[in-house]
Amino acid sequence: MSTKKTLRLSALIAVILAVTAAFCAELYLLDQQGIAAWQNAARASENIATTLAHSVDEAFADIDRALASAQAAAETHDISKLSPELRESVLFGAAARLNVLETLMVVSPDGRALYRFPAGPADGRDLSDQGFFKSQLNGKGQAYLGGPYPGLLRQNVATLVFSRRLSQPDGLFDGVVVATMPLDVVHRLLASVDIGPHGIVVLVRNDGRILMREPSTDGQGNAGRDLSAARPFRRMMADPAIAFTDVSTTDGVNRFYVNRPLTNAPVMLSVAFSVDDVLAQWHQQALFLMIGGASLCLAVIGLIIAFFRAMETRFRIEQELEGLVYTDKLTGLPNRRHFDEMLHREWRKAARSDEPLSVLMVEIERFSHITSLLGHAASDQFLRNVSENLRGALKRPADTVARYGTDEFAVLLPDTSRTGAARIAERLKQAIESVPAAGRNGQPVTASARIGCVTTIVAPGADVAEIQKATERARSMARNPRRQPIASEEYFSRKPAR
Repeated sequence: MSTKKTLRLSALIAVILAVTAAFCAELYLLDQQGIAAWQNAARASENIATTLAHSVDEAFADIDRALASAQAAAETHDISKLSPELRESVLFGAAARLNVLETLMVVSPDGRALYRFPAGPADGRDLSDQGFFKSQLNGKGQAYLGGPYPGLLRQNVATLVFSRRLSQPDGLFDGVVVATMPLDVVHRLLASVDIGPHGIVVLVRNDGRILMREPSTDGQGNAGRDLSAARPFRRMMADPAIAFTDVSTTDGVNRFYVNRPLTNAPVMLSVAFSVDDVLAQWHQQALFLMIGGASLCLAVIGLIIAFFRAMETRFRIEQELEGLVYTDKLTGLPNRRHFDEMLHREWRKAARSDEPLSVLMVEIERFSHITSLLGHAASDQFLRNVSENLRGALKRPADTVARYGTDEFAVLLPDTSRTGAARIAERLKQAIESVPAAGRNGQPVTASARIGCVTTIVAPGADVAEIQKATERARSMARNPRRQPIASEEYFSRKPAR
């Protein structure tokens, strides 16, 4: 493989490796960005869920403590015999310290409202058909949470209802203490956090009824909607400690759910961020990274192309310099230096193959006289024509003709016997004599040549110094006027002295 092909292949491999490395680096960075974005969103959801669950739990605990205080007072004292001021203090002292109540009432065993907080006469209306009353009448005394229902004082206010059972000393049903909490209180708690454009915070009872959803799809907190059959609800109830990703049955948004059960009520609080919200920011970052990566890849490719062009230019310059070093400027033939290197190479090859090697030295007779007849410019063109004819007279690719001196040419004939060399010498002599030229006075000028041919059988391990001797022997034969125009000889090279 040539150096240029090797360079091109190396450049191609370098481009592929550079682009692949940049692409892998981008994928790694994108993956790390996505993981970081997801982990940050998950941590934020966990923190929000924990904080909100604690706040809602505390509000519910405060109401339950006020109910428990009223329950204990109603069961311990004959409150009907107490003065109104004392009765209010005994029943509603704990409630007076709360700002999350709509009302707290004591209800008789037949469902009639007896006493209430804030202070004021109870209206005596029948509450026996209410869920909170029926639950305590038929239940075993557990705390009750229901709703959302219309408020006991204000019908246009949606409330959560908490109740406890009143029992006589013998355990018989003796009424109910009930408290209502406006949903606006829960709404303010849930709306105080930012969970993203499509994130939600849901407060849902363990039976699947929504107490409050923020933001809601109906403008009223989706209160009362039944989620018991929804897959996200079933999953959170199966194991509240496990966060998961699922599609909401309410609006079809894919969300990541973090859940916290409340301690003081059979209620689950769920904080869920939209997967698309998190990935949208990541997609934007990914787009910037991809653009940056593509720019980097293009820059690398551009540098590789620029480098390759620079190397092409270098090779071209080197080839031109090599041509100046190894090529005769006038004729375009290999020069003497190039011929000597080729002769050394062919000598070593002939020594390995035991094949004959022939060297011809061609000299143009009386070239100085021809130059005087033609002039310098015309004689230069004459030499170029001679060179073309000599090159055309050689038929094999391995045969080489070089300009050896001003009027001398050297011919290298690998694997050529003495007979073959003589035939080629005759062809070369005719090629020179057939070059047309006209003197300054228009008279035709013809040239003749003398050629010395040396054929050597290179012995294995022959002394390399024999190369120059073969060349000089052919040269001397060409210059000897006493010899024939084409003189040839054959000899065996000597082995090196031991």
